[in-house]
Amino acid sequence: MDTDKLAYEIFAVDPGSFFEILGQPRSEAKHYVFHAVDLKAVERRVDGYFEPKDASRPLYFSEILFYKKENAYANVFAKLFLKLEQVPTHPWRVAMLFERRSLEPTDLSAYTPLLTSGWVHRVYLDEVPETARSGVGLCILKLASTPKSRTVAKTRQLADRVTDEVHSDGDREKFLALIEYIVTSKFPDLSREEIGIMLNLGDYKKSRAYKETWEEASEATRQATLVEVIGKMSKRGITPDDIAQTLEIDLAVVKKSLKKKPKK
Repeated sequence: MDTDKLAYEIFAVDPGSFFEILGQPRSEAKHYVFHAVDLKAVERRVDGYFEPKDASRPLYFSEILFYKKENAYANVFAKLFLKLEQVPTHPWRVAMLFERRSLEPTDLSAYTPLLTSGWVHRVYLDEVPETARSGVGLCILKLASTPKSRTVAKTRQLADRVTDEVHSDGDREKFLALIEYIVTSKFPDLSREEIGIMLNLGDYKKSRAYKETWEEASEATRQATLVEVIGKMSKRGITPDDIAQTLEIDLAVVKKSLKKKPKK
């Protein structure tokens, strides 16, 4: 999964989620213009750059890491100071967003003065609280690190929330596309149609990603796909009870499907 792209897309659609992650008011986003910046002289790309609309506010550099990278701080500070060559007296902040605490570089001794300056935010996404009032962007970002066993249920809840709460057609489509991207990354052996059935995304099936498939698919095709999904889940060692609960169908339907012999 390309988490750099994921973070950029989330912050572009929902910039308030960035400040929410930092424990600041979501309304702070109105004072910034979000960019992904290419520092072309040395071809360094910043995951996210929040450019303040007025000089009194700090500029923000953000990096998101879902993997271990021992030079993570060297990398982000190199990008920061290249930018500061252009605006040498402007206040700045760096936000390091780690999926979990264990992904932070091991040896921090070279960066102690910067890390203790109060200008560097070190955030561990699995420790950021998620409530019913959390922004959609934050919830989608945390979905990326949700265990597979809980991905289906959480995806359904999140897709329903996007459908109900996001009134802009453009933003709704972008959010749902990000959810689809995360789910397909976690279940790469399932087709788009199979994922649609497994997740029961409701109105999501009417989005651009699913519309053609679902409008053209016959009921018989959908039932056949459901049988295939059940079979694949069973081969992964998932019990019939868990399959029924995940797919929100009767246990009897699951058992009947598993008794069918695959077509040769």
